[in-house]
Amino acid sequence: MDIPRRHILTGLGITLIGGCVGEFRSDSGIQLGSLRVTNRLEETHTVDLVLERDESRVYHDMVEVDSDDHLWIDPDWSSEPAAYELYYTVSGSDEVSIAQLTPSTVPSNSEGECVFTDILLSEGSLKSMVLLSSVNEVEGAECNS
Repeated sequence: MDIPRRHILTGLGITLIGGCVGEFRSDSGIQLGSLRVTNRLEETHTVDLVLERDESRVYHDMVEVDSDDHLWIDPDWSSEPAAYELYYTVSGSDEVSIAQLTPSTVPSNSEGECVFTDILLSEGSLKSMVLLSSVNEVEGAECNS
């Protein structure tokens, strides 16, 4: 029986099939600001996103991003450091990816700063990647005060 892609993220039993998984190494977590979805593909895509903060859902939406464009999602979750997990599915795929957003995944030059998450949709064997960068590095990135 095929389960619709939308129900994979909405249900409690999420099957994780790919993505970046790191080991959480700090009790304090990270200060997470904006999310950005960047589409480097030739066609428009819809991305189903779920963001959990300390195992509680703080964001869930489906966003549509045009070809060679990006979309910012402003943070309305707490700015206090925490452990985050990002689950996402890209249209045209039933694969659910997970990225653990932890101090070990923050670039060393951004440690201690508020960071934003960039979900990159691109051609190639990786299909999509999740990167963290300081909100000070990119115009449009925000952090809750």
